[in-house]
Amino acid sequence: MEHLNAKIYLNDLRGPNLFEAHQDSFGPLSLFNNEVLNAAKSKVKSCSGNTFLVLVPVTGDLIYSDTHTERLEVNVGQALIVLRPADFIFEIENPFDAYEISFLQLRIQNLNKRLSVLTELFDFDLTENQDHFTEIVSNRDSSIIWPFKMSIKRFNGREEILHTLKEYSGVFLYVLAGAFEVTGRLLHANDGLSLWNLPEVDMEALSNNAVLLMVELES
Repeated sequence: MEHLNAKIYLNDLRGPNLFEAHQDSFGPLSLFNNEVLNAAKSKVKSCSGNTFLVLVPVTGDLIYSDTHTERLEVNVGQALIVLRPADFIFEIENPFDAYEISFLQLRIQNLNKRLSVLTELFDFDLTENQDHFTEIVSNRDSSIIWPFKMSIKRFNGREEILHTLKEYSGVFLYVLAGAFEVTGRLLHANDGLSLWNLPEVDMEALSNNAVLLMVELES
């Protein structure tokens, strides 16, 4: 049987913080959390310099601020990427008085030393390009050379995709909704899977309207 370089992160065992410790980091991806923020509440956090901070609202919009950015609204269907040269403090606020919000937080080490300061919003639409992954962040048509690529797709039931890994050496997949079989591994909502040193990834949705987030990483 062929050996597969893989590590699975089960939500039932780990909870919403899939990994945030050094021993759990996957290459330059050092943190991946699915966080909940109660109504009208805020969180203050710190982030290391030279690290991409990525925020993706899942349910409900959020407000982001730091010493360089004042109250930036990030909507569902957008991703915010922040990069600072030194350690910094930031705040995430739930603007709704009646209900909680949830969002993904990723941190990815910056392997492109030419880029040091960034605050940029990216729009994406799950209803477009339904035959393929929708690219949120990539080097296609971009003036920035990104050390990672982030894509998302909503699948029909039993829809299958064979995705070729070209310029990146590892991939992290996260199930936002539904269930999948990925390279023989069964994943449910909020489970993650890291794979490395392989030419392609086979994915099959086991439920209708299943949603998969994919982050391809440089080594």
